[in-house]
Amino acid sequence: MAIGYACVTRGVQGAQQRAMRLSSIGDEARFLEVAHANLDALDRILTYNRSRGIQLFRVSSGLIPLASHPDNPHDWESLLAPRFAELRTRVDAAGLRLSMHPGQYTMLDSDRPETVDAALAEVEYAARLLSLLSGGESLIVLHGGGKPDALARGVDLLSPAARGMLVLENDETRSAPEDTLAACRRLGLPMVYDPLHAEVRASRRTGAGRLPANGDPAWAKVHRETTADASQTWQRRARPQKIHVSLQREGPGARPGAHSESIPSRVLQRKLADWGVDPAQQDVMLETKDKNWSATACTLSLLGATRPALEREWAAWKYLVMEHSRSHYDQIRDHFNRMERTSRAVPPEDVLRFYDLVDAARAIPAKPGGTLNALQHVWGYFKRDANDAERAAMMRAQRQFSEGGLSRGAVVARLEALAIKYGADYLLDGYYLNER
Repeated sequence: MAIGYACVTRGVQGAQQRAMRLSSIGDEARFLEVAHANLDALDRILTYNRSRGIQLFRVSSGLIPLASHPDNPHDWESLLAPRFAELRTRVDAAGLRLSMHPGQYTMLDSDRPETVDAALAEVEYAARLLSLLSGGESLIVLHGGGKPDALARGVDLLSPAARGMLVLENDETRSAPEDTLAACRRLGLPMVYDPLHAEVRASRRTGAGRLPANGDPAWAKVHRETTADASQTWQRRARPQKIHVSLQREGPGARPGAHSESIPSRVLQRKLADWGVDPAQQDVMLETKDKNWSATACTLSLLGATRPALEREWAAWKYLVMEHSRSHYDQIRDHFNRMERTSRAVPPEDVLRFYDLVDAARAIPAKPGGTLNALQHVWGYFKRDANDAERAAMMRAQRQFSEGGLSRGAVVARLEALAIKYGADYLLDGYYLNER
């Protein structure tokens, strides 16, 4: 049904959210400044998601600063009501599906009453926030199931609205998939299955010390059967079944369960097929470091893309690809020249090929010459509009970069400031100036 991502949006101008210190939470003006800035950032994120066909998004719990903390004195629902109304109209009109995933210490099944109280406050905040943002069925995802009686007591303390949004997910330490599934059946809650959590938990309990190889047929069977079992818990819900997908980060020192930088479209396609998951029928939440980049690639590759949509993505990636590999830049340009010029859907293999080339370029370490070439191309968009002082400063910055006296990030920051000043929307809508 949809492929989505969590909380942070990379490479998008104005999409970064802000936080507050507890020591300043009593300052209403400051609180409202940060809260409005975060809602503006969410608006920008949702606009980007709609432009990429992404209908699934996990909202950050920090959207409203310290909202569930007992020392927060602000009636944030009333203070921010007009802005929430605007966002809700856009969310509902676009059919976006939202969720929240409070942190690992939000435990309704804790033995400590104060921990349960804090968890209740956090879940109720999430329910109120999601109700303000969407008229559809939103989800609040918690890990749980390993302590079923304590969990049942905690769930019973929730308001009907919060309980109606609650779904449970297995994890690496406290709740095996069978525990979570049993708890969901007992409490009448849907289960979100996370295959990587299941593999990590099993490897720890058996002392194997390593995860199964990608495509392991025995584990593929486990994941397929557990996904099918979990699907039965969603039958009374309006939303489609949801599954979390992540890959193990590779390399020395990577702890078991650490998420990979990205999830290539072809890898996701194979895994979903092995697990019996159809992204046209089920919701797939990607948990990966590059966030929207993988979600966009997988959405367009597996759910369909028009040529204009793919060209928009190429415009966004162009200078990052150029920086890492001029050869791949030329191959992508040739790939578009060979593709049919149409407003209809692009053949899936053409979309997959585009992202194969983007991923291959990203995997090549950038060299100083490639970085300088990309910086000069970006500068070319507005160097004629720049004044004499700006031109001299940029020439000096590029020379200092070439000599090792100035970082890439410092030059990019100067280019970003000039792009904003001169309204270079083509660049501001791309990933190069906003990579982090």
